[in-house]
Amino acid sequence: MAAEPIRYRKLPGHRRGIINASSVWLGPDHLLLVKSQRFKEEYKRYYLRDIQAIAVARAGRFHISSRALALGALWFASWVVSLTYLRLTPFVWTAGPLLVIAWLYISFDRSCVCRIYTAVSADVLPSVYRTWTARRFLRAVEPRIREVQGPIDPAWLDVAGRRVGPESAPAPGMLPLTDLPSILEPAAPGPAAATPAGAARTVASDIFLATLLIEAALDAAGFRMNAPALSWLTAAAAVAQIGAAVFLFIDRSRGRLRSAVHKVAIARLIWLTVVYYIGSGLNAITRTAMIPFVPANDVIRAIDLAVSIVLLATGASIVWRAGEEPPPSLLGNGS
Repeated sequence: MAAEPIRYRKLPGHRRGIINASSVWLGPDHLLLVKSQRFKEEYKRYYLRDIQAIAVARAGRFHISSRALALGALWFASWVVSLTYLRLTPFVWTAGPLLVIAWLYISFDRSCVCRIYTAVSADVLPSVYRTWTARRFLRAVEPRIREVQGPIDPAWLDVAGRRVGPESAPAPGMLPLTDLPSILEPAAPGPAAATPAGAARTVASDIFLATLLIEAALDAAGFRMNAPALSWLTAAAAVAQIGAAVFLFIDRSRGRLRSAVHKVAIARLIWLTVVYYIGSGLNAITRTAMIPFVPANDVIRAIDLAVSIVLLATGASIVWRAGEEPPPSLLGNGS
């Protein structure tokens, strides 16, 4: 009599690339990791009773998925159509930076590395590379692991770093399964709340805050003079802000920056996109050739000035408060 086939349930997360793909499936008593390269597939089982920890750490993941490629193809098709219907051109060119900024934000701030530990292995799960996918993955897997292994002894966490994995501790920044909320969600206030290691400020953060100050000064000067050179200086400051923000995100993702000034950069990029969209729309309506990143009139200039001042004050306050707090000890006990 033929054996009954094993029934699998697909777990959240599926990494699809041009060639490589990966997914994780839940079986009756194990997890099945599937890696495919179009013409070849690899399988690896992790029995629930053998899993010591599932660890997640924030990290930049610049994966271009099949969905991103589809969006890029759709944008290119829209650009081809806009060559005939010129009124669509400003909207198509606006959508391009929006898509790139969204991809950068997700890659920098909403990405992670997920690793599964047993006594003989410590493997990365490529399909779990976004924080929202990690939450759903853990909600699906953790009850089954607890059902097989029973309740976790709280004292286990005190020695988990010395026991987890094949004769080595988890990689820096990794936390065991029961500590994952502190990585994927904001930490609760209190002495136990951990702060990321790194400096309170970096060269990129200083340049970014300096460009905010310069742009505020240029906006203020724009109320009294309307010289073309001033517009080009404002556009150059905006481009410098975008470049500084990119390097700021890299510093944050690599642990060189511990302050939350990157959130100010995200807010500024969103506002620059709004200004660009408004400028592009006004160019299409008035058939002019204004620089999209430059405020189109005094009303937008006043709002841009207020936004720059508020973000500059917020960023400076974040850096100052982070500088007052010493970086956490690697041992976590103040030694």
